[in-house]
Amino acid sequence: MKQKLFRGFLGIGLICWFVLSFSTGQAQTAATVSLPSLSVPEGLNIGVKMSISGIPGAGLSDFQGALSFDPNVVQVSRVTGLNGYTVFASQLDNQSGEARFVVAKTNTPFLQQGDVLEFSFTPVASVGSSTTMAARMTTFNDSNGVFIPHEMSAGRLTIVQREPLVSSFSFTPQPVIKGQPVQFTNTTVPSQGAAIENTSWNFGDGNTSVEQNPTHTFAQPGVFTVELNVTDNFGRNNATTQQVNVLESAPTTEGVVESRTFPQPASTQVTFVYQVPNSAQRVMLFVFASTGKQVFANNALDARGGRFTWGLVGNDENRVSNGAYFYVLTALGEAGNSVGRTTGKIIVQR
Repeated sequence: MKQKLFRGFLGIGLICWFVLSFSTGQAQTAATVSLPSLSVPEGLNIGVKMSISGIPGAGLSDFQGALSFDPNVVQVSRVTGLNGYTVFASQLDNQSGEARFVVAKTNTPFLQQGDVLEFSFTPVASVGSSTTMAARMTTFNDSNGVFIPHEMSAGRLTIVQREPLVSSFSFTPQPVIKGQPVQFTNTTVPSQGAAIENTSWNFGDGNTSVEQNPTHTFAQPGVFTVELNVTDNFGRNNATTQQVNVLESAPTTEGVVESRTFPQPASTQVTFVYQVPNSAQRVMLFVFASTGKQVFANNALDARGGRFTWGLVGNDENRVSNGAYFYVLTALGEAGNSVGRTTGKIIVQR
């Protein structure tokens, strides 16, 4: 009878030990070593981090193992420890596709989760190629030298096409006025892993610059094509242009047109300098003799140019005679409506 009871207790004890052992093992194997799945642009060096999670107790003290990859897709150049972990030894084999490592952390605290290693890779295959990155551990110990059960989660690297280089720039202030400094800003954003190495500007008025963000002053009014040309460290080049409308003078407030003429008196030509509101799309000029007869008209002056020179020749293609004349400048909006008007006087004397 006693033997039967002993055997019963023994059986129950074995069952309990098995259950407890299994439960403990399950908790321990919740530890994971993982590598990410990433896309890497062609020709770009990339760092791939190996991380740990679910490490029990005092954390991970030291480990050694290897990472395998397809050497026809990527090549590894360096293994670096992270978060206080030091790579004491490494062997990089780009023939067989393996990076072996011996790593330890010499001071506490030891990590229970986080990044512990970084592998530096360079793609060597064409766009669309990919490789699995699979790690294995021969040791994986806590601070007491006890092996930590763990699972391995593989990653993948896929080579994708690099984003194109697209140049861009902005400028202030606006509107741009003759004789006032304009700040040009290179707003080009290089693609991932690239950097802008060379910058050149052409301001369309015979002046250039190689500064990153130059300041330029336009000496004359007009419309100038400003070009920015950039080159990155991969030798890729891209250029962009913008039309910069340089005004003779600052626009007036809505409903106001200002003007002046020179020389006075005029003998061969007279120049009109005018300011119009921002809403003006074009300007009309009419010149009348003292009798009220219209002698000249131009219905399409540039609203932003701010300047027009008349050669004192009427619409009948004859030179106007000496005497006093008056003119009317009218600014028109987008719908053809008047947004401002002014008058003035011209003296012709040869």
